[in-house]
Amino acid sequence: MSKSAKRRFCPVVGREIFSAECGENRGSRYACPADCPYSPFAPANYDQLLDLEELVDRKTLEWWFDTAPDRGLIQAGMEAARKNHSPHALHAFLAREIFFRRDASGRTCARRWEDAGFPGLRNDERVLLRAKLQVRVTLLEVRRVLDAERTEAVDLLQPTGTPLLILDRGLARRAVRFAPFVGWM
Repeated sequence: MSKSAKRRFCPVVGREIFSAECGENRGSRYACPADCPYSPFAPANYDQLLDLEELVDRKTLEWWFDTAPDRGLIQAGMEAARKNHSPHALHAFLAREIFFRRDASGRTCARRWEDAGFPGLRNDERVLLRAKLQVRVTLLEVRRVLDAERTEAVDLLQPTGTPLLILDRGLARRAVRFAPFVGWM
């Protein structure tokens, strides 16, 4: 690869930077604009974000298994969730165990990983996992379906009622005006 291909102009720092500097700082040290072609968090790069999320989810499960005091309990819980035959049961089990269940010191599995410095994660993966650490249950009411990816909704569990622009193909595919959705946000 030529030297020029490894460099790109960064509007945040106002100069050319190497791709490695971009990757190590975007979304963490650098507040990238929403239209940045290099950021997997930019709306135009939705497919990259989905790939990144799949990778982070896999690494999160690996961390959970590797650091669990009793893998048998995890496997039993996962099996019970699978027997429920609901696609949501396994996801709810995993979210509860990784992001909500606290140990004797009051930390969740994900917080313990963060406290350890997220070993094995790259910058984009750390940024995404930190966002997932803020996950909460939400009750969305769809106000408008804007296109095949974007939906405008309000969270009925939040008193402000501020409209949210949500980029999610699955929601946009199923949404109709004033439909309620329970989910994680």
